[in-house]
Amino acid sequence: MEGAQSGDLTVLVGGDEATLERCRPVLEAIGKTIIHVGDTGAGCVAKITHNCAAFSAGLAMIEALTLGVKAGVDPSKLVEVFQKCALGSSFDLHRRLPETLFRGDFEPRFALKWTHKDMLLAADLARAYDVPMALVEACEREMSAAMSRGWGDMDGSIYLTVQEERAGVQIRPSGTLGSRP
Repeated sequence: MEGAQSGDLTVLVGGDEATLERCRPVLEAIGKTIIHVGDTGAGCVAKITHNCAAFSAGLAMIEALTLGVKAGVDPSKLVEVFQKCALGSSFDLHRRLPETLFRGDFEPRFALKWTHKDMLLAADLARAYDVPMALVEACEREMSAAMSRGWGDMDGSIYLTVQEERAGVQIRPSGTLGSRP
């Protein structure tokens, strides 16, 4: 609501590009960014998938924050860490995934074996403090599946290809090269 009132929305549009151009002045009244995402219906798909990712990320953050607070770290310090480190800069979306998954290039930058170790440590800490962490557990299972394939020395993002396999699709935006093992 705030974004619509301030005219600061990003509007995701599916459909004919010529129709979009005719409607652009109306859309610009509510949004500063207009993105044509494809055919009719693509705007709805883009909105649903974005919100799904955002809400899931929110749950992952609150799982981690509740663990940190229960383990004795000041909540304001945890929020500062989250804001100023990789999470706050959307490092995965802006750097890691474009350099790895989106290219199919899994040369190690930070190896899966170390990524997996960190998730195991988080799961152990959660158990020690009796903090439920369903998303951490799901993530750790994905990493374990990738580790069982012998991918421990590949980039930590390689575990994300397990989901690609199950879905029967690869995420390689146009203009990217490479394929996974």
